[in-house]
Amino acid sequence: MQGDLTRYTEPQLAREHVDRLLQLYAQEEVARRFDLLEEWLGRYHKTNHDGTVLTRSLTEYLSQRADFAPLLDHLSQLRKKTRNGGFDIGNRLQRDLEFRRFEYEYTRILEPLTYVLHGRYDPPLSTPELFAEFDRLKELPEPAAEEFSLDERQNLEVRRAAYEAAGFLAFLREFRSRTKRPILLIGNDRFGRQWFVEPLTPHLGGGFDIEYQRVRSGTSTRMSIPSPFPRSTVARLDAEMPHVIIADGCHAPAREDILPLSRGLRAYGHWFVAFNDLRCDGDLSAYGDESGFGEHYLRALRRWHDFAAIREFIEDWVHPGPAYCVSSWGPQLYATVQMGDEPMPRNDVELAGDRPLVILANPIDYRTAGDDIADPLRGTTPRYFDDPDQHYANEVVFGFGPYGLETRRKGVSTEKFVRTVQKAIAAELNKLLP
Repeated sequence: MQGDLTRYTEPQLAREHVDRLLQLYAQEEVARRFDLLEEWLGRYHKTNHDGTVLTRSLTEYLSQRADFAPLLDHLSQLRKKTRNGGFDIGNRLQRDLEFRRFEYEYTRILEPLTYVLHGRYDPPLSTPELFAEFDRLKELPEPAAEEFSLDERQNLEVRRAAYEAAGFLAFLREFRSRTKRPILLIGNDRFGRQWFVEPLTPHLGGGFDIEYQRVRSGTSTRMSIPSPFPRSTVARLDAEMPHVIIADGCHAPAREDILPLSRGLRAYGHWFVAFNDLRCDGDLSAYGDESGFGEHYLRALRRWHDFAAIREFIEDWVHPGPAYCVSSWGPQLYATVQMGDEPMPRNDVELAGDRPLVILANPIDYRTAGDDIADPLRGTTPRYFDDPDQHYANEVVFGFGPYGLETRRKGVSTEKFVRTVQKAIAAELNKLLP
C-alpha cells in the first residue's frame, strides 16, 4: 500500500509513516489502515483544489497508536469547521489540511498552467518549496476595495488606442458598404477583443456578427494549427461562407515597409488552409495561390501532424465547395506582410465584393513621428495596452482567515483595468466619430 500513499505525500514521509505503523501494528492492520485512508482521501477529491496532501504533521498524527477511524473523523470535523468559518490558525492539523488548496491555487494563479513560456515565468516550485511558502502565511486583513484611475501616461495612450479603433471602424464600414455577403467579425482574445472589437461594438450598427475566440500568439508556431471555432461556427462557415475579419495586434516590425500580423493571426490562417483543403478535396492547386502562404510553406504545413488532426476533427462538418481567399488589412498596406515570424508577399486582392474573404486585420498604426501623422500617434507607443496586467500593481496575496486559506488582491483586477481603459477609449471615440 505504500505506493498509494506516495501520491499524496513526499516519498520519505510515506516510508516513515509505514515504518512507524509497522512498529505498532501487524502488516494486515497497516494494510487495513491504508485502505481506510485511501477511502477518506477520495471523499474530498485526491488532486484538485480541495484534496489533501499528507504533511509531516498529518502523517505523524495518523501514525499514532489509536483507533484509525476516529483519527480520520477528527480530520473531517476540522475540515467542516473550516468550511463553516471556524478556522484556527494555531491548530497545526487544521492549518495543514489547507495546504493542498494553497498548492493548487498558488500554481494556478501565479504559475499559469496553460501558458508557460520559458523565460517568461519562473519554473514551478516543488512541493517542499511550496510548503515552505505555505508555512510562512499569516492572517489576512478584511477585504477592502481599492480605488483606481488611469494615470497621465495611460490617458495619453488611450487617445492612440481610440484613434486606431476609429480607423478600423472606418475600414469595417467601408467594407460593409461594398459587399452584400454577411460578415463575421472576430476579436482575438485578448488584444483584438479588448482594444478593437469590444470598444467598437456600439458603433458597428447592423451587418456584423461578432465572435470572440482565443488563439495565443505566444504558443503559436510556424506549423501549429489551433482549433479556434466551435462546431456551430464551422458549420456556418461551411454553409454560408460569410466574410471573416479577424482582428488582433502584435509588436512593431523590424522594417517600416511591412504589415505585421501576429502569430495568432497566422495560426488562424493555418486553420483556413485546412478548411480550404477539405472544401477542395485535398487539391492544393485549387486554393493555394490565394491562401496567403507560399507554395513550399503550404506543402510543409500539410505534412505536419496538426494539419491531419484538424482535418479529422472538422471533416464531418465541412463539405466540398468554394474556398476562402485569405488576405490582410492594416492602416498602411504594403506589398509584404510579416506573417508571424516570416515576411511573405501580401495577397493583394480587392477587399470588396461577394467572393468569400478571410481578412487578417492588424489595426495598429505603428507610426510615432513625422509631419503627416495624426496628433494621437505622436509620442505614444503602439501596442501599449498589450498584456494589461503589466501596467498596474496587481498581486494576489495568500494567507489565512476564518475560512482557512484565503486570498486578497493587492491592486486592481485585470478586468477592472481593462474596463476602465475601455470606458476612456469609448469617451475618446465619441469625440472622434460623427
